[in-house]
Amino acid sequence: LRQEKEELIKNKLWLNVSFRENMPLATVYFDLTLWEDKLYSNMSKSTRSHIKKAVWRQLYFEFANEVDWEMFYDIWHQTSADKDFNIIRKKTFMLLKDYLLERKAWNLFLAKKNWKIVSWSICLFIDKSIVYL
Repeated sequence: LRQEKEELIKNKLWLNVSFRENMPLATVYFDLTLWEDKLYSNMSKSTRSHIKKAVWRQLYFEFANEVDWEMFYDIWHQTSADKDFNIIRKKTFMLLKDYLLERKAWNLFLAKKNWKIVSWSICLFIDKSIVYL
């Protein structure tokens, strides 16, 4: 299934899947034509447990607004400096963000606690599917 989705991403978006020696393959695929309860039941037991813990810890989830995108980039940039990896320039990233948002091809999903970003996921929308990178 992962290989099929990687090929779909390559054909639809002209993107190549990257590989990092120290990172696991972590792309998750969901079929958005399923009802919420079916999506939830298809998740692994540990994933459902993580969701319950997040709700219990009063995390809330939302799409990023313009200020959030700026904050996300700043956190990402600081993380890249601390962990010694490269990311694209902010101007280039913001142009890409605007381009893909206008086409409804991606979005930034945030987990927040007390109005602060604590986690995020950039997601691609392909046909009726969502791919969490």
